[in-house]
Amino acid sequence: MGSGEDTPGGTGGGVGGIVRGAVLKALVVFGGVILIRRLRRSTTRWDHARAVADALSGEKFSREQARQDPGNYFNLRMLTCPATEMVDGSGVLYFEQAFWRAPEKPFRQRFYMVKPCPKEMKCDVE
Repeated sequence: MGSGEDTPGGTGGGVGGIVRGAVLKALVVFGGVILIRRLRRSTTRWDHARAVADALSGEKFSREQARQDPGNYFNLRMLTCPATEMVDGSGVLYFEQAFWRAPEKPFRQRFYMVKPCPKEMKCDVE
């Protein structure tokens, strides 16, 4: 065993130890950069409006509510999808409601505009 080799019980100062140390330092630096970028990313009012539009989009059913109280609730299908975006950046969603057995015949159709609330209002979307 000459100098510069890793020994089983020794300090391990050879090439393998140097490479491991360099890889570990690179990972720590890389992880730190990612963490700082995530912490610096701000969520704007427009980000919140997009989160609301994403949460509303899709197909939803009132199946569970109708099962629990069939005398007062029907199993309805609610479909919401993005329709367009306005010039100011507000999103427009198309919304329809239909009985789940006849989804091709909606009884209610609406367009909803989703835009950020004014700065004076506190609006949290989680």
